[in-house]
Amino acid sequence: MTTIPGLDLKGSKSARLEKWRKRLNFYAYAAGIVGEGDIYIPDEFGVALSAGQVVDAWKNTAQSIRSGQAPRELGIFVFVPFCRSKCVFCPYFSYGLPSGRALDVYTESLLAEMNLFKGVFKGVKFNTLWFGGGTPSILEAGHLSKVFKGLHDLFSFSNDVQVTFECSCSSMDYKKLKLLHELGVNRITLGVQSLNDRVLKINNRLFQDKNSSLKLIKDTRKIGIPVLNVDLMCGLPGDSLSSFIRGLREVISLSPDIIHINPFFPSAETNFYKLGRDYSREDAARRSREADEGTKILLGEGYRRIGGAFLGFSRVKGVENRQELDRISANSSYLSLGPTAHGHAFAQLGYVNAYFEPKWDELVRPRYLGCRFDLQEEMRKHLITNLRYVIYRNKFKKLFGKDILACFPGEIAELNEFGLVHIDQEKVYFKIKTRQEQLILAKHFFNHKYLRGLEKKSGIRFDKNKNYLREIAKLIDISV
Repeated sequence: MTTIPGLDLKGSKSARLEKWRKRLNFYAYAAGIVGEGDIYIPDEFGVALSAGQVVDAWKNTAQSIRSGQAPRELGIFVFVPFCRSKCVFCPYFSYGLPSGRALDVYTESLLAEMNLFKGVFKGVKFNTLWFGGGTPSILEAGHLSKVFKGLHDLFSFSNDVQVTFECSCSSMDYKKLKLLHELGVNRITLGVQSLNDRVLKINNRLFQDKNSSLKLIKDTRKIGIPVLNVDLMCGLPGDSLSSFIRGLREVISLSPDIIHINPFFPSAETNFYKLGRDYSREDAARRSREADEGTKILLGEGYRRIGGAFLGFSRVKGVENRQELDRISANSSYLSLGPTAHGHAFAQLGYVNAYFEPKWDELVRPRYLGCRFDLQEEMRKHLITNLRYVIYRNKFKKLFGKDILACFPGEIAELNEFGLVHIDQEKVYFKIKTRQEQLILAKHFFNHKYLRGLEKKSGIRFDKNKNYLREIAKLIDISV
């Protein structure tokens, strides 16, 4: 078991500060292993679960929703794990599209996984449906029709259900957009990333160019899909400030409802990192300038910051990704479908379908890994997810039955001593300015049994003489 340094903060002020610095260094070590600051409990700590165990957990959560003991917000997340090419900047898992019947087998496997939950959600309605990837738009018309029919045959949806579908410009056209509209998709996320063809090529984003991207934005508007979100990236390898700003202005001129500027981080999951490429201090400084200038331009054009995203902007109210907002504000439950998709059954289970290497030549059955959740772990999850947002004490108490200060007295008192939290009668918020601070301080609220097991789980030894704070600062230095 790993020893967590600095847990005993007794002694003089200077001694306590030194112990706190050592603990922060350990948290930086942990952040470099488990990655995303707002994911709790990380996959690294999951244990094998049978399909029956996952179904039973959902039966309990569904009953809690019916009885009012769990948040009524409920979503379905469908993960489509294929990409026509692997972009250099992408940290997410995906397969290159195999030949043969891969998409047919994926569709059949997805329908089989849906059927595991037949009857579980009787009397419960889903208010969000989100297709993510990978590349959901790589599915053909026949696959899409089968998947939507299966979903509506097995599950009930609210009248105002938000249906979000992520698209790549390389696998979407007018005909497929029109079909998605007919199937009930009312929120399109179009992954443009860049309007510079040279930058797209450098980043291995093949089968896409500026003209096709602009046409798809226009086609989405023409067809009448209610909400259009366009994703761009700042800090991309090979880009420049002037190129990024020029592309942003062209997108703004077409008036999408939402624009996200996603900063590129050369994390260990990206092909950029795996290929051994260097992201210089100059690149990182350019990324910050692009984020700052992009923010100023969008605010000047009448866009406003929206919740659920670091650099998301909208001209219209109520068009955010509701499943993401529900997850942040209410610890909502979401049923996951597809390989590598994460699910959450309130006060029961956090899990992932960890089938990473199917051949896609025969039916693929899910292989679940997960961690049991009790109410205390739900509270940890909620706090970690909301580190960059205001936590209203009355809402926290309504959700969990306890005041946040009573749930985490020691952890919050320590942050208060070092000036890292604001507390008043109504709210608590943490004084976090950067992404790296979020990644590090999230570990302050982890269950210690997970932190102590990091070395064994990861095989990466903690070196008390190494400056992990400096290492993570090299990776992430953007105030978003």
